[in-house]
Amino acid sequence: MWGRSTARWKYRTIQSMEKPTAETYGALQRAFDHFNTELFGGRLAPVVFVFLRKPGMRGAFRSAAWKRRGKGGAAGSGGAVDTADEIALNPDYLLDHDAVEVLGTLVHEQVHQFQVLTGTPSRPTYHNAEWADMAEAVGLRPTATGAVGGARVGQKMEHLVEPGGRFEASAERLLAAGWDLCWEARATGSGAAAPEGENAGAEPAVEPPVSSKLAYFCPACGLRAWAKPKTNLMCGDCLRHLKVDID
Repeated sequence: MWGRSTARWKYRTIQSMEKPTAETYGALQRAFDHFNTELFGGRLAPVVFVFLRKPGMRGAFRSAAWKRRGKGGAAGSGGAVDTADEIALNPDYLLDHDAVEVLGTLVHEQVHQFQVLTGTPSRPTYHNAEWADMAEAVGLRPTATGAVGGARVGQKMEHLVEPGGRFEASAERLLAAGWDLCWEARATGSGAAAPEGENAGAEPAVEPPVSSKLAYFCPACGLRAWAKPKTNLMCGDCLRHLKVDID
């Protein structure tokens, strides 16, 4: 009897513990719904959130990246949609940025989703003028350099929060209501265990040789080129040095 009672007590204790997955993804869903209502008129369909560690990446959006198991991706019965878009966030980026910056990255990706729904996106990962207009409409100022005055279109884009803009006001309301992303990744060297399992460490093992060519892009117009590492390339139209495409 004592053994069974102890087991039941342990089970109840485990069941009552905090659940990091539910808390983390629940917070993201709450933020998504909040901005969907306040900034996008409730027009965005639910997404699948994923965390992806990728150097230099803050977030990413993929349209119709998921489908319900056993379904072909078409509209289901009762109007239910059997595909879902994906928003990825880099947990290492979240570690070094405050809540408003994290929320800004989420809305940045929601703008991509809104453009797929209502506009005309360019090639993958390119931020065109239509996207820039949509970002500005919700209170994010696109910039290729991460600073005021940077090009508002390009392959790799950051954004600034417009002071007093719609996003800033909406984010302040969400935070005032108690929103928090209460779990974050541990910094390298802080005691976090190394990854384990069949695929652990696979990426470094397939690192390309030094002689491999890299993709470069113009931060102003998005021009792309391939060259060996450390090649100094310049866009003849924009007179800007090309940067390595980390994606």
